[in-house]
Formats: sequence, structure tokens, C-alpha cells
Amino acid sequence: MAYTKKSLENSLKVFFAGNPHCKIEIQPKPKSFRIIRPWDDRTLAIWLPRDQKKRAKLIRSLNKLTMPPAFSAYYHKKTKTLEVIWTAYKLSTALKPISNRSFQFSLDGVTHQCSFGDASKDVLNVAEYTMPFTSPSETGHRNIQSFFLYLNQQSGSGPSSSRLDKPRTFRITNVEDDEASMIKVARHLNFFMTYYDNKSPQVLVHTTDLLEDKAARDRYLHGKFPTYIRGRELDTRMLSFWSPQQASTSLMRFLFYYRILEFAASQYVEAKIRSKLKRLVNSPSVVGDDRELLEKIIEAVDAKKQDDIPRLKSLVKETVDTSLLWGVIDQHRDAFCKKTTFEGGYVSDPFLTENCSKEALETGIDKMTDTIRKMRNALSHGKDFESGGVVVPSRKNERLLEPWVLLLEIIAGQVMLNKDII
Repeated sequence: MAYTKKSLENSLKVFFAGNPHCKIEIQPKPKSFRIIRPWDDRTLAIWLPRDQKKRAKLIRSLNKLTMPPAFSAYYHKKTKTLEVIWTAYKLSTALKPISNRSFQFSLDGVTHQCSFGDASKDVLNVAEYTMPFTSPSETGHRNIQSFFLYLNQQSGSGPSSSRLDKPRTFRITNVEDDEASMIKVARHLNFFMTYYDNKSPQVLVHTTDLLEDKAARDRYLHGKFPTYIRGRELDTRMLSFWSPQQASTSLMRFLFYYRILEFAASQYVEAKIRSKLKRLVNSPSVVGDDRELLEKIIEAVDAKKQDDIPRLKSLVKETVDTSLLWGVIDQHRDAFCKKTTFEGGYVSDPFLTENCSKEALETGIDKMTDTIRKMRNALSHGKDFESGGVVVPSRKNERLLEPWVLLLEIIAGQVMLNKDII
């Protein structure tokens, strides 16, 4: 078989039919070929060896497999088995009892044989030539790197490592060859496996329509880092919610930033009530035990007992400089100016129009605050009571929430700084 792009494409017709996201790319110096975007993952490639025997062995295995983008796994078409990549590293004490675990799992009248064990020959044949060629994304190089290191150590072409043991996978039989069915089985399996064993590994389910890069905002909120910061003591409870170490996901960061707003709103007194209180306390007629004044203060404070929603809106309106929000909104108009449908059924309506300018935010700030509040309900409650939808923890929702977290970070920071000086 000639080592040309055309001959390789012909010999891999079956593979490309089942993996349409893949294609062959030529490497010029020295001339070689690789299959890019296995699993539709831009961080990996499969090198096609020049040695004819090794190449023929690899091609035979590739033609038996598909690489579903939602998984770090291979699908064996002939046996209808999903083989999930686990690890080639030595197992911890907690994971050793799982290494040979086997059980049956029944769902929708279909019984699946599930087992942890040694990786199949076809998977090993492909893994030997599957290498990262960019930094890892959220898919973590599909867990394949330890396999590659082990196989190259065994062949003598790579360094040895005491951390390596042997390539292990998790197999699920009787799975239909469509991604929706695979995802349904995997998510149900994850629940039941971790329900019965909270140390059980889970089948990673990747969202296939992730953005290439995470949402971002301008690094410096005020254009540059100041040479002098005049600090003042802030509320320790709000500081604990601000700490980024407390939350590693967009969902948790959103909820923690919202807690800052929620806490500040619980202590918030509207400007007109504050003004009335100041006038009463500073009145020159205030002397000793003035019962009439006390009654007036109670009356004024009692007016604070407005609904939580108007109080939250008033807090944000009085403490937040909307010009600081515009950079995030302008960079991520799709998130704020179009409907967003989250996994779980919650739909976030836009609070600005697509072609709006910075000035529109002045009048749209109440709608923005209300949108954030509803999103928080969909995240933390069983559902948003107004829409009936929910935002479930998923990689897709993580990405959809990123622009909102960036916006909420600025809002929460402004509230922390300004709530005591308005």
C-alpha cells in the first residue's frame, strides 16, 4: 500500500464514514500523515506510521471503531460495545477493588453487561498512535495520554515511568450506535454506580457544541492596575463568597456572587428611607429619650420591608456603575441579547436588543437584575417558578453561564465596594 494521502483515504473509507469529523493532514518535514480531530477534538491527532505492517494493523482497528465526540471512548460497531478510556496509571487503594468489577445494568428493557478491565487490542492499536498536539481542552485529551505513554514505554520508544501500570477501560455492551442513546445510558449508569459506590469512576459526557475558548472579559476593569489602592474593611461574610478558591465551576461562582447580592440586599435601605432617617437623627430637637423620634424611626425602618425583588433592583441600581458592565456585554452580545436555552429546559430571555448601545443599559438595568434573579432560581431551586425550567449541571451549561459569571463578578464587586457609602 502506497504511503500517499489518496491511498490512505481509500483504505480508511469505512473509518471516515463513521467518523466524518476526521480528515487526513499532511506533515511536510519529514513527509508524514496524521488523522486530525479524532472525536472531533482539535487537541489530538492519530499519526499514520510509515511502516507498512504497523500502518495496516492500525487501519484494520480504525475501520472497526467510531469515536463519539460526547465521550472519551471508542464504539465497537460489530459488537455494539462502548469502550470508555479509563487509565493506564497505577490505581489508588480506593480504586483497586473496582479494577475487575463486572455487573449487569438494565434500562428500558435492555440489559447491558458492564465491566472494568484490560483495554481491547483494537483500542490499544489506535491509542499507540494517538497523541496530543496542543494543550488540553476541557476533554483532558480524552484520557488517552497515559495509554500512549504506556504503549511507548512497552515498545522501548518512550521513557519508563513507575507511575504506569496497564491500560484499563470500562465496557458497556448492547449500546445503540447513536449518540443520544449512548448519553442516556451513560448518565443513568453514572447515577446508579455512584449511588451504590461513591468512589466509583464515572463515564465522562462531553458537550459536543462547546465554544472553542472560554468566555473572557477585559483583564483590567479600570484600564490598568492602580499604583495605589485605598482599602477599607469589607464585610467578612461577603469576602468569603468572593474568594475564587471557593468555587471551581461557573455554576458555583454564579451562585456565590449572587449570594453577595442577596446578603447586601437583606441589609439594604432605600435612599429615600436613609435620607429620612438621617434627617430625624440629626434633628436639633433630638434630646434624651425621645419616644416620638423613636416611633418615627420605627415607621421609617418599617418601610424597608419591601419585597426582596424591588430591594435587589434598587441595590444594584444605586451601587453599580453600568459603564463598567458594558465591556462584558459588548463582547458577549449573544448571551445577553438573544434567547439562551439551557440543558434542563430553562430559557433566558434577552434583556437588551442586539444592536443596542451602552446608553440602553441605563434603562435596562432592572431587566438585567431580574434576568439574573430568575437564572439563579433555575440553578438553585428545582425550577424557576415563573418559567418551570431548570439549569442542570453540565458542560454545555457551564459554557453558557460563563458570560453571566463575568457580568455578575463586576456587579458583586461594585456592591461590596459601594453598599456602605451610598
